[in-house]
Amino acid sequence: MMKIRILFSITVAIMLLMQFQAKAQINPTQISEDYYKGVVKILLFDPSLAQVDEVTKGFIDRGSGFIVSEDGIVFTNKHVIEKCINGFILYQDNLSNTKIATYVEGMENRNDVDCIIYGGHTIPIIQVFHGKGPNDYKLYIAEVVSLCKKFDGAALEIVSDINGNPVVSPFTALPLGNSDSFSNGEEHIILGYPVEYQKNYDKALIDRIDYKTGKNSGMDYQYNKDGGFFKTNAAINSGLSGAPVFGKNNKVVGIASGYDLSAVNGLITGINGMYYVVASEAKILSQLSAKGLKAPEKGEFVIASKGKQKFMPNFAFCSDKLNPVDTKQISGIIKSADTGKPIKGATVYLSQNDGSGVVMVANGTTNSEGIFTLDPEVEINQDYLIGCQANGYNGMLNSIKITKDSKNITVTLAKYR
Repeated sequence: MMKIRILFSITVAIMLLMQFQAKAQINPTQISEDYYKGVVKILLFDPSLAQVDEVTKGFIDRGSGFIVSEDGIVFTNKHVIEKCINGFILYQDNLSNTKIATYVEGMENRNDVDCIIYGGHTIPIIQVFHGKGPNDYKLYIAEVVSLCKKFDGAALEIVSDINGNPVVSPFTALPLGNSDSFSNGEEHIILGYPVEYQKNYDKALIDRIDYKTGKNSGMDYQYNKDGGFFKTNAAINSGLSGAPVFGKNNKVVGIASGYDLSAVNGLITGINGMYYVVASEAKILSQLSAKGLKAPEKGEFVIASKGKQKFMPNFAFCSDKLNPVDTKQISGIIKSADTGKPIKGATVYLSQNDGSGVVMVANGTTNSEGIFTLDPEVEINQDYLIGCQANGYNGMLNSIKITKDSKNITVTLAKYR
């Protein structure tokens, strides 16, 4: 009887140990199924730029983030949302390449900044998926609450839907773990939105969620000398910055930073550092502390900056760089009004009054099939005079408006009588 009881006790202990280990392990399928609604895409958008720039359409940058409270508090990296606070410039370098960069005081005087085209601040738009279809998402507008360089951390708050209406439905909040117990060699999963389509806002919306697995590869103290950053052998691609890092018990132990993209290892900032990022916000700190957010054991207390836009100077902007002129090449055919046949060797031209007189802006000559192509291209949405001359025919001069929808031009000339 004693042997049976001992065997039973051992069996129960083994089963409990197995259950505990199973609970402590990471479950990628469960993470993806349970928490994809809480992992978000952060799109940086400048509404003013969208009105005037057909190239960027106001879409400037992007990253990932994750929801930590049902009422819409979002964690991400500081460097993901800096363009909301410090601003950004659209500029031309000394090789005539157009670039976008987060504004740093005095950068307008750098040798590689030849010409500033535009300067402004972005707003963070949060894309939250509620299903697995390509259109199963809602867009929200957020505000930056606070940010901290030491932990490369930032907290945002969703304040309305994309149309400015109040938010009524609760969000999926991710469970918070303890980064102080995130051990060297420990497996983890990064769930976020790496860049697939970067060219514009519409294409960025269709990027799908992805996860990467890795192991804790030790500590790096270059960017945080007190607490350090965790190194990971998982690749942190562009767009994945700000994504949650899940550890034991499928809880978030860190934020994918990719702080130094030249590093061999990706970098992860510990979730405990976010305690200091929201420490000055009493309501948020109390709410998240109840959910398990703890102050890090290492490092001194850090006061995070408030999410207030910084002043940008009045730049000496480039002229006519933001709105490049749309042009169009004009082609057509010249025919005889008497026979309907094409006229070879006819001269065709467009002219305009530039204020000092009428000047030719484009011209061409018809080939054996009566077809012409004017050179150079001309600006669209402009009024022109079109002229045509050919031996043995009456000349023609008429007004014409060139638009982006203008088709090939057909001109008929009558013979001399």
